[in-house]
Amino acid sequence: MPNSFNLKTLSGIPLKSLKNQRVLLRADFNVPVGKNGKIGGNEDWRIKAALPTIKYLLKQKAKIILLAHLGRPKVSRKFIKSIKSKVHKVEDLEYSLKPVANRIGELLKSKIKFIDECIGDKARKAADEMKSGEIILLENLRFYKEEEENNEKFAEELAKLGEIYINDAFSDSHRSHASIVGITKYLPSYAGLLMEKEIEMMQAAIKPGHPAVAIIGGAKLETKSPAVIALAKIYDYILVGGMIANEIIKRSRGCSVDSNVILPDKDALLKEEGHDIGLASIKKFTNYFINAKTILWNGPMGMFENSKYQSGTKGILMLIKSAHKKGAIVLVGGGETIYALRKFAPKLMNKKNKGFNISTGGGAMLEFLAGKDLPGIEALKK
Repeated sequence: MPNSFNLKTLSGIPLKSLKNQRVLLRADFNVPVGKNGKIGGNEDWRIKAALPTIKYLLKQKAKIILLAHLGRPKVSRKFIKSIKSKVHKVEDLEYSLKPVANRIGELLKSKIKFIDECIGDKARKAADEMKSGEIILLENLRFYKEEEENNEKFAEELAKLGEIYINDAFSDSHRSHASIVGITKYLPSYAGLLMEKEIEMMQAAIKPGHPAVAIIGGAKLETKSPAVIALAKIYDYILVGGMIANEIIKRSRGCSVDSNVILPDKDALLKEEGHDIGLASIKKFTNYFINAKTILWNGPMGMFENSKYQSGTKGILMLIKSAHKKGAIVLVGGGETIYALRKFAPKLMNKKNKGFNISTGGGAMLEFLAGKDLPGIEALKK
């Protein structure tokens, strides 16, 4: 871990200090759950990304208590459990983490105990009765409104379940939530193996080999524009697609964007009704990939879920794939981006593809690249 962050890390904890310790591990298990209540093998990549840290802790005979969220449950009292409530019932199981517990168990070939609350008597009893090498997964943190409020009492109640806290959820660390920030006030806190890896990837991305090309797509210009502005100062070319390309074109009439921010072919955008950048734009972008040494990609080029508007995203992916074969270092991030990757080039997800790096972060990745401090990382500083 680079000294500029000065973080305490899991790999720096003496091994004997983990044995028999209750470790609260915050992970990102925000994955699609099918209507059959199961998680498909093409949808569990975030769970698989957390396995190295889980296996490391198991090897050290720690007691692992997993914390995570799933989706955005409606802010309704029938979903949200109050700290004061002793009895509660989650009526909408759409956002339950129970399927995640089942999938982790399948991947580890071990039983994972699922607890349908995060705080309360049942959670405390389960934590107290744990044996070395056991794993429990607590229910969706976002069933508690206090989680997103970074409520101090809620964070303290969570902390009482463990003796050590590990943050391995880089993708959620741009949020000041109780399980990300507040909990670090009450327990010795460390960065997990995945968090460590992700920060190293991000730091490499802001010191790229040249020529360096960034591809930024998606729908929210307000979210993406700070990253575009920041990356334009350190990358040779910023190729823009998706809905944000339409917004930039609209807003740039009468004014200019940085000369190294390359927009799609306007006629192609018009032909695709703004839902894709089209093949003409891919042809326009091709030359920027020929000698690329570093490539960063966050955000699809259009509504690729619709077969009518896939050419832009598929085209960018083929250009990235070709450049990677020639030795370019690649960093890909963002949920929709990874979905496109899995859909059109799943073999690139293989760990054997050296130099092809995948981040679990979408918004966190963009904020880091834009030079913002991530609350979850700041909370882990020594």
